[in-house]
Amino acid sequence: MANLSHKNITDWRTTVIGLILILGSIAYIYFIDDNDKIIFFGSLGIGICLMFVPDTLFNGLRNLIIKNSEKEL
Repeated sequence: MANLSHKNITDWRTTVIGLILILGSIAYIYFIDDNDKIIFFGSLGIGICLMFVPDTLFNGLRNLIIKNSEKEL
């Protein structure tokens, strides 16, 4: 489980992705006439969670993908 602290907000990569998702979900609810509330709340929730997830999560996933792709070669 991710540590929900303000230090993780300074990890700029996931914070930027989270803010883009939050702004996109707000724009979706205002600009799309036939909107779906599940898409709105889903992207809003994921965006809020990404704001507090440390960048080390993505670094670990990237390292895992790199290791697995090297094994296949």
